[in-house]
Amino acid sequence: VQTVAVTLSVLSRPSQLTVSTSSLAFSGIAANPVPLTQTFTISNTGGGSMGIGSISCAAPWCHVSAPPATLNAGVSATITVTADALPAGYYFTQLDLATSGGKATLPVTYYVAGNPSVTLAPSGLTTSVSLGGSYAGPAPRLWDPLDANDFWIRGIPDLEAPLLLPPQ
Repeated sequence: VQTVAVTLSVLSRPSQLTVSTSSLAFSGIAANPVPLTQTFTISNTGGGSMGIGSISCAAPWCHVSAPPATLNAGVSATITVTADALPAGYYFTQLDLATSGGKATLPVTYYVAGNPSVTLAPSGLTTSVSLGGSYAGPAPRLWDPLDANDFWIRGIPDLEAPLLLPPQ
């Protein structure tokens, strides 16, 4: 029987990509077309230095800020994603990250609602509260910007508290 001495030296753990979120979701209104931004962080939760090859969105309406070239062990960086103003609709893309510490793909959704509107029938406004629910808002009132008269919503037992709809 022969005994052999073995020495194992671990110089450094490999770099490891960690992303602070698993997806990004934007939402906007077509009546207010402005670019929207969100941020997330990437971190090197391993050892050594993590090289960042690329971070990119596949869709032309999705833009990503420039990442640093490397992240040392234990260091994080904030990445900003901007979605351009778009017409009403539902949009989808993905954000791809490639680093020496691993790869990740984040789904990116963007919902742009059509122009909102409220239509009041000549018979008035109807609202409801779920059974067992409660109304916690301000006293309900309708405001008439033409003659500055206040109109109270009535007909709901024990609820003469109004909702204010200011002029636009």
